[in-house]
Amino acid sequence: MTLQQLKYFLEIARTGSFSTAAKNMFCAQSSVSYAIHELEQELKVPLFIRDMNRRVTLTEYGEKYLPYAERIFKLLDEGESELKSMSNPLSGTVRMGFFYCVANSDMPRIFRQFYENNPNCDIFLDFDVNHGSGDMDEQLMMGKFDLVISASRDAKNFNCVRVGRQKLKVLVSNRHFLAGRGSVRLSDLDGLSLIGINPNSSVDAWIREMYRRENMKPDISYCSNWITQFGYVAMDYGIAISPSMPMYRDYIDELELDNAMNWRDLYLSWPKNRRLSRAAEFVKDYIISTTGAAELIEN
Repeated sequence: MTLQQLKYFLEIARTGSFSTAAKNMFCAQSSVSYAIHELEQELKVPLFIRDMNRRVTLTEYGEKYLPYAERIFKLLDEGESELKSMSNPLSGTVRMGFFYCVANSDMPRIFRQFYENNPNCDIFLDFDVNHGSGDMDEQLMMGKFDLVISASRDAKNFNCVRVGRQKLKVLVSNRHFLAGRGSVRLSDLDGLSLIGINPNSSVDAWIREMYRRENMKPDISYCSNWITQFGYVAMDYGIAISPSMPMYRDYIDELELDNAMNWRDLYLSWPKNRRLSRAAEFVKDYIISTTGAAELIEN
């Protein structure tokens, strides 16, 4: 079995034609037919059904074999990318995870500057914006992300550095009785319904701690994401304590929150259980140097 035989197999499966596959791969149809015949002989099963109209479909054996052949070339591509990133730190894919509230403000600024400062960079930043659901720490641990920027600081499982701060504001409908106040204290919100995103999120824990320190208990109902949250606030279903974002500005009034916890820290995290690629290391070091990040946070 050769890689060339597998390439022919995948191209025929994709096009449904021996002749088209041969044309796409710049070779004679007889070469393709012979290669597939040899492959079927080695595997001892037929891979394709050829009908009288020259249409080609996979047999049940071919259908079963297809994902394995695809996986071989996917692994080879990943291996090639890994070697390129090892030899050139300015090449490769870096998977970044962050919440929508961070993506809206800090991410465009940081990474626009990143490419301006590295004009020969061939790094592809694969962004994944979390809109309020899902456990990004777990996804970082499992390898979905190389780097995550969030308000979470799990120093036990991740390396973390503080890379910025984010201001929380009180969002109310422009028809709300608090609209136009400019600034409010937490006591002004006592008894008002809050609209939250995720009861297991860091911002939810932050708000609850803010209320606890004031000997207050928040009345929180939850929705699925920030966009829905802003829509509910605009419709006067409740208020929210949230980072500032450009949503429904014609219908929402942002109020300053006069509270010691109105700022929260943002952290850059990467896993302790595996090594980063050179490209990911390069991006990590750039973020740390650009933001003036502090030393690693110890558990």
